[in-house]
Amino acid sequence: MGPRLTRFALGLVLGLGACSPAHLPSDNVAGLVDGTDVTAVVTEIEAGRFRIEYRFAEPQTAMVFSRSGDDYRTESWLSLTDGVVLERLNGFDTLIFDERATGAVFEFRARPEIQYGEYSHFVAFSDGGLALFTGQFELLPIHNRDAALALNGDLSQWSGEQPTLGVRVESDRPMVQRGARVQGSAVEISNGAGAFIYFGDGEIEEAESYVGIVDAALPIWIREEFPNTLAFLFARLETGWGFSLDQPAALLFAYEGNENAGFSNKGGVVDRQLIMQSSGQQLDQEDNYVRPYLMWFFAHEATHLFQFSQGPELSDNRDSWIHEGAANAMANRILYERSAENHPYLNYTTARAWTGCIASLETGPLREAGTRGEFQAYYDCGEFIAVMTDAILTDYTLFEFWNEMLASAATEGDSYGFDTYFATLTRLGADTELISRLRAVVEDPFEDPQVALLQLMIDVGLEPEFTGESNTVRAFQYPQ
Repeated sequence: MGPRLTRFALGLVLGLGACSPAHLPSDNVAGLVDGTDVTAVVTEIEAGRFRIEYRFAEPQTAMVFSRSGDDYRTESWLSLTDGVVLERLNGFDTLIFDERATGAVFEFRARPEIQYGEYSHFVAFSDGGLALFTGQFELLPIHNRDAALALNGDLSQWSGEQPTLGVRVESDRPMVQRGARVQGSAVEISNGAGAFIYFGDGEIEEAESYVGIVDAALPIWIREEFPNTLAFLFARLETGWGFSLDQPAALLFAYEGNENAGFSNKGGVVDRQLIMQSSGQQLDQEDNYVRPYLMWFFAHEATHLFQFSQGPELSDNRDSWIHEGAANAMANRILYERSAENHPYLNYTTARAWTGCIASLETGPLREAGTRGEFQAYYDCGEFIAVMTDAILTDYTLFEFWNEMLASAATEGDSYGFDTYFATLTRLGADTELISRLRAVVEDPFEDPQVALLQLMIDVGLEPEFTGESNTVRAFQYPQ
C-alpha cells in the first residue's frame, strides 16, 4: 500500500523566515480551497500535460515535497514564476523562493512509465485514460535550502504542522472521482493522504462491492472472474468484521500490457480507494499463480479499508506488523476458505513469509526491522503474530479482536500501537504466559528465532506443517 503521512513529532527545529512581499497576484490567498493552507490548481492543458498553480495561505521561503522518493519533478517540472526554483536536495524535491511568496506556477507532463517504490504519481490505462494522484502535490514548509539539506532525506526529521492541502483538478476530459463521474473540475482535500482522479472515457463499472474503472483491455479470464471474486471476499470480510463499509470501494484497475515476460503488479489502498496496476505475458492465459495472487491482493487491500474505516490509525511505523500482518492473515484465510485450488499458492507464500521472518529476526527485534531496511518483515512476521493472536483468544476471532482494539484506541487517543495491541489481548482474557511470549517475538532479540517461533506456534495449537524435512512452515491449522 501507499504511505499514510501524519503530523510528525519534533525533530530538526525548522521555522519560517521574513523577507519582502510575494510577487504573485494578491488574490492567490483568496483563491484557496476552503479550509486549506496550501491549494494546488491543476489544469490539464492537453492529454497528459498540466499546469499547476500553487497558492499559500502564508508567505513561504522554501517548501519540500513530502513524497520525493525517486522523483521525476526536477526533470519534468518547468517553473513559470520568476524567482522560484525546484531543486533536489539530499533526497527531497524542494521549492526555493528568492523572496517570501504566496504561490508559484509550473508546467509538467505526466510520467506514468516511471516506476516508484512507494506510490505512483500517475496510472496509465490502455485506452489513453490517466489517473492522477493528488497526494504528490503535498508540501511541507521549511526555512531555506540549508534546512532542506539538513533533513538528510529523512521525513521524520521534519517538524511542524503539516499544511492541509486542497487540490482542484480541471480538465476538458470526463473525470472520475471516488467512483463518480464529474465534469469540469474535482476538488480533493487531504493532510497526509491524497486520492486518485481519473481522466478519460472509460466506463464506470458498478458491482455490489465496488465502483470504478476496470481497464477494458484486461484479459477476459480476469474480467469475467473479477466481480464474483470481489463479491466473495467483501462478503467474507463483512461477516468477519460484523459491518459493511458505508459505501462501495472506489476501484481503479489498470492494465499495462503484455510487452514484458512474467507478471508484474503493484497497488494499494489510498484513502479508501483500491488502486491496482498489472502487466505481463503471464496474464495472457489462465494461470494458477496469478489467479490466487490477484484475489489475495484485493483481500489484503480491502482489509485495510475495514481497518481504516473506524477512525484510529497506527501511532508508530515500528508497529506496522499490526495492520499489515492482520491484512495478510485475513487475506490468507479468505483464500483458504474459497477453494482448495488456492492451497498450493498459500503453501508457497506461507513458506516464503516464514523464511523472510526468521531471516529478519536473526538480525534483530521485529519492532526495529524498519530501521534495518527490512520493512517486509512487518508483513512476514506480522501474519504469524496475527494468526497466533487468533489462536490464543478462545472466545474471540481475529476480526473481533481488531474491533475491540480499535474501540479502545478511539477512547484513548484515537491511535493504536504496541501497547494497545497487548492490552487488548489481556483484556480479552488471553493466557498471560502466551501473551508474554508473543510480545517477545515483537520486541526481543532471539538467539534462535526459528526454534522460539516454531515452539510458540505449536503451543498455541496451530499444528504447523513443514516443507520437506526442513523446519520451514508452509501451512498450519487455522483457529476455529
